[in-house]
Amino acid sequence: MTGGTVVILGATGVNVGAGMTGGVLVLSRDQVSNVNHTFIQSVPFDDEDDERLRSIVTEYYAEVSSKTAAALLSSWGRFAEKLVKFIPVRKAREMKLQDIVQQTTSVGAISRIQ
Repeated sequence: MTGGTVVILGATGVNVGAGMTGGVLVLSRDQVSNVNHTFIQSVPFDDEDDERLRSIVTEYYAEVSSKTAAALLSSWGRFAEKLVKFIPVRKAREMKLQDIVQQTTSVGAISRIQ
């Protein structure tokens, strides 16, 4: 996968995420053991992720009348807590580096003010 968002609601095979260079993958916690951690890394969900994910599941339900999607939407809070978001390892490293640079810059600005 090189972009977009993939949401897998059911079981997966092994080696999930192998070769993933972009995008977002969302899996149930019980499928994490099948992930290829060489390529992808879990990252925290935020409010925007929750909204986007709910929109994807809602659209899926509207298109195929999935009973599974209907059940998930009716108990969204409990369902969303069981999900894990993954992004490519390279992207996660870039985000971490950006955070470090931002923190360092902020600390440097504060030091100069004092």
